[in-house]
Amino acid sequence: MKKKYLIFIIIILCILYIVYFFYPRKLKYEYVCAVYIKNPSYIEEFMGCDIIHDSYTLKYRLITQPNFYRKGQGLGLDSIDIKNIECLLDYTKYDYIISYHKRINKIEYSPYLKIKDTAAYLDEYPLIPQFINENTRYIYIYKMKKNYNFRSVGP
Repeated sequence: MKKKYLIFIIIILCILYIVYFFYPRKLKYEYVCAVYIKNPSYIEEFMGCDIIHDSYTLKYRLITQPNFYRKGQGLGLDSIDIKNIECLLDYTKYDYIISYHKRINKIEYSPYLKIKDTAAYLDEYPLIPQFINENTRYIYIYKMKKNYNFRSVGP
């Protein structure tokens, strides 16, 4: 009889471990603002999302990177627009997620994806955003509490 209980407990523990390991967890986030893309010739294609840690990364993602990769067809934002956005941001308490052209429905993370050897992931837990299927001419900014476990965007 004791042997049956022991086997039952081991099976339950294995199931709990598998559920804990593979089940994605929800991440709390809040909407901050939406930034209109001013450049009328900008191609509206979904580009995913990025994580912003500081002011330099924000400027790079919104000004330098789009101009470089799209050969001058950037977002149409300048340094004044970036300063207006930065007035809303607090880098000491929060990290920010920028979503290009689509609003985020929910964000999850998974310990399972941490151990996958893929170039898209860093050594930390990757974020798994799920988007609302509507393309817009906006860039959406969300904030999440600063936590050093979530630092790369996953699938």
